[in-house]
Parts: sequence; C-alpha cells; structure tokens
Amino acid sequence: MADSCTFSSLGLSSWLVRQCEGLGFKEATPVQKNCIPPIMEGRDCIGSAKTGSGKTAAFALPILHSLSRDPYGIYALVLTPTRELAYQISDQFCVLGKHIGVKSEVIVGGVDMMVQALALSRRPHIVVATPG
Repeated sequence: MADSCTFSSLGLSSWLVRQCEGLGFKEATPVQKNCIPPIMEGRDCIGSAKTGSGKTAAFALPILHSLSRDPYGIYALVLTPTRELAYQISDQFCVLGKHIGVKSEVIVGGVDMMVQALALSRRPHIVVATPG
C-alpha cells in the first residue's frame, strides 16, 4: 500500500514506536499521519475523524515524545467535553507512556475539590479535565 505510514517514519522516539508495535498499532491512521508531524514541529493542529480512528494517539504520542526528554512536573493539560472521555484519554496516556512512568490525573466536576487538589499536588505529567 503506497499510503502506508509507520510510526517510525513520523519521527517518534524509538521507545514510542516499540510501545505502539507492542499494542498492535502497525501503521499510523490517516488522522495520526496528518496530525503527528505538525504537532512534533510545535504547530497547532486540528484533526477530525470518526470514533476509533486513533485521534487520542494523534495528540498523545507527540506529547509523550516530547515529555520523555524532560519528564518533570505538569507537562500537558487536555480539555475534553465529557468525564467519560476524560478517563479514556487519561488511560490511553498511561498505556502509551508506561515505558517512562507517565502519571496522569483526571479533574472533573462533582468530585471533592480537596481530593483533586491533592491529586494535582502530586505533580502528574498529564492533567485531563472537563471544563466547569
């Protein structure tokens, strides 16, 4: 297939490429192929694709690539519209970033603010939150 694109060809760290392969990700999906390179260059990127197309990995992989070079403190804030999606995104960061021991916390409405403040005081690398 002429349009195939490996994670290695996208410039991701070798540990991330191995992690993707270990999770059964053989080739980048179209949203990953089109979003990862500009994100890796520090440019803004908007991606739109169907459920299950790899959108979370399209932004999580470049974040983890960069985080692995300086894994200190809160590195990224991801805002998402629903608490269910917040937990799914957090789980994906933990699975993809297992090699570097990534820590992620979810901050959502309806949870005791002191509990969430304590979670943030542990300085997670990734904070996934819902607005409001």
